[in-house]
Amino acid sequence: MASRTTVLLFAIVVVLSSTRASAHHHIGCANDTANAEIVTGQITQIDWMNPHVHIHIASAVPGFTEWNIETQAPYTMRRVGLSQSAVRVGDTIQVVLWRAKDGSRQGFTKSITLSDGRTHAFNIAELRCPW
Repeated sequence: MASRTTVLLFAIVVVLSSTRASAHHHIGCANDTANAEIVTGQITQIDWMNPHVHIHIASAVPGFTEWNIETQAPYTMRRVGLSQSAVRVGDTIQVVLWRAKDGSRQGFTKSITLSDGRTHAFNIAELRCPW
């Protein structure tokens, strides 16, 4: 009897561990991926934390506006050349982003251009909302 219980528990563990994690959010569910916008401004704050780096910029056009821009994970940012020493508070950057569907001053980054002219684009595999 003990061996049947062990086999059953092992089977349950295998089945549960093989299911896809659904905690990841799709960019297209919260952001308008059909229309990219360009925002230029000065970095006021950077949060280098998982699961995504958040860059806050103050944009002078139109008017003075604070944006919260969500980017990739810290390791992905470093992989494309955007380390903590490359992107700093006070720098002026240009971001091509997909704005939040709710109209707020938030968005998800498509590409970032640094003040020295270098552009870093992100390869986003899935843009549509599956539900």
